[in-house]
Order: sequence, then C-alpha cells, then structure tokens
Amino acid sequence: MVFGVILAVTAFGAYQMTHVTAVADGAAAAASKDAPILAAEPIVNASPSAQKASGIETAAISPKRVQPTIEVYAEILDLQPLFDLRNRWASGKADLDSAQAQYAIAQAQYSRNKVLFDGKHTVSEQTLQDSRAAMLTSQAKLQSAVASLAGTEATLRQQFGNTLEREATSPHSTDIDGLAAGKASVVRVSLDEDTRPPERISLNVPGNDSVTATKLSASPQSDPIFQGRPFLYLADTALPTGMRLSAEIPLLGDKSGLLIPSDAVLWYGGQRWIYVRKDAGGFQRRPVPENAFPSNDGLIIASGFDAGEEIVVRGAQLLLSEELRPQNIATACKDPPECDD
Repeated sequence: MVFGVILAVTAFGAYQMTHVTAVADGAAAAASKDAPILAAEPIVNASPSAQKASGIETAAISPKRVQPTIEVYAEILDLQPLFDLRNRWASGKADLDSAQAQYAIAQAQYSRNKVLFDGKHTVSEQTLQDSRAAMLTSQAKLQSAVASLAGTEATLRQQFGNTLEREATSPHSTDIDGLAAGKASVVRVSLDEDTRPPERISLNVPGNDSVTATKLSASPQSDPIFQGRPFLYLADTALPTGMRLSAEIPLLGDKSGLLIPSDAVLWYGGQRWIYVRKDAGGFQRRPVPENAFPSNDGLIIASGFDAGEEIVVRGAQLLLSEELRPQNIATACKDPPECDD
C-alpha cells in the first residue's frame, strides 16, 4: 500500500495553516481519478510573538457549578386600562356604600312602621306601604351596586390576573401606587409547559443592567406573538409601554460542568465553535456541544472538553478568518495517480 500525501501550506505573516490528507489504498485510489479526499481538521499555527502582537489570549477551562437559565421573550404591558378599572371600581365601591346606607335606613323605617301598625295602628296602612316600597327600592339599588362592583372586579381579573385585581381593589396598595407614579412596570412572559414560573426573573434591558421582576400571578391573556403559558411580573423600575425584551428564567436545581466564557464562543456555519490550544503555536477549532446551557458568565458544558484545556478567549475570530483564507494547493508530484507506482 502506497500513500500519496497532499500538503496545502500558506504563510501569512506569522500565521501558517497546514492541511494534511492521505490517499489510502493505491488500488482503490487508482480506480477513480475523481475520488474524494477527506481532510483532517486544520490547525492554525501562530508563533508566541505573533499571538502577542495580534492580541490572542487563552485561558484554562475551569469547572463550575451554576443554576441553569433559559431565555424567553417578555413584553411591558400598557397599564392605562388597569388605572381606568381601578377608578371605576372606586366609584362603584362608593355607590355600593351609599346603597347599603340607604337600604339600612329604609329597612329600619319600614320595621318601625310595621311595629306601630301591628300594635296600636298609630300609622296608616298607606304609610306602611310607602316605607316598604322605599325599602324594596333601596334593596334593588343595593343589588345593582353589588353586581356592578363584582363585574368590575371580574374585568380586572380577566385582564390583569388575581394579584393585580386584589391590589387594585385594596384601599392602600404600595404596588399600585408605584405603578401609578411611574416607578414600576408590569411585564408578561411566556413559558413552555415544562418550565416552572420562578418567584424572580431578570429582564435584559438594552443599555441598562438587568432589572429584577417579582412574580404576580398567571396572566389571563396570552401574548399575541409568542405562545406559551403567560405570567405577570412586577419590575422594580419604569420601562416603556409595549417594549419587547428578553428575560432570564432560572431553572430548578443547579448543574456542574465546565465554564466556557462568552468571548471564547464564535458562530460559523450555524454552529458554535471554540478554538483549543494544541501546542505552543497551534490552535484547532472544536464544536460546542448541543447540550450546553447558558449562565451569567458564558456557557456550561458537560462534554467535549476537559478541565484545564487552554481555549482562546480573545482573537478567535482572527483565527477563523485565517483558517478560512483560500489556500494555494501544491502537490508532492505533478501527476498524483503516478504516485502509486
């Protein structure tokens, strides 16, 4: 068996990338002149001085135990309907209190007249009937006020959930006061069926640090764009109405693995990659496992890498550009099939 070795070597400044392939089994290779040649994974070479000049930095992979998170979409709700319903409820509550007072007075007057009429007939039957009619009218107004107030409370629950309905109908609510004063916001997130809604989440606000939001209740209305189980959260800062952003949802339990910094990961061909140091001047691209999960510091992986391995944390894109640079092909002989002789 004779091997034909094909080398592709191109030097760019201090960088040199080498592709090495082997044509195995001379008889099989000679049978098809156009047979495909499989290339080994390329290694990008750069001297220590070139690495320093180009700003390429590496760091050892370290183990870490973290709480995994997932990223979901969120929307800041328009709270004007909440304030309108709260005002309507307050007006309805005042009407109810008035109707209760009027009914109590009318009921007492009818009771007195009935006692007087049944006793010594010191009041006329007409007076008794008029007081009874006034009592029944007051009772009807009271029932109407009760139904109207219950309808407003039901509308609050249907639009904003149980917690905000209780807060909006409370005489003193610091949460509602904060929302009305523009010091807080209500955000709706959509979770899948397998995700437990946590008590607190972090909102990724553009141009700002993460904002903490506390769970209020399940949302009776879903997001028209992102389907899932909707939940309402109270953010501790004012955010623009209608704003769409992402939220970090912590999952149950914690996991251990290896921490890959965010700066070490690059995208190519629809996949995430990391450059691993092979020796003092050689780097090789390696795919990130699909089961990697995000953390605040980067990615946590459980396979595909070893603790202590040196990975590129700065300059990975430069190495990728050099690796993908078109190479001039030079062969060990002018006519490769003749190499089998």
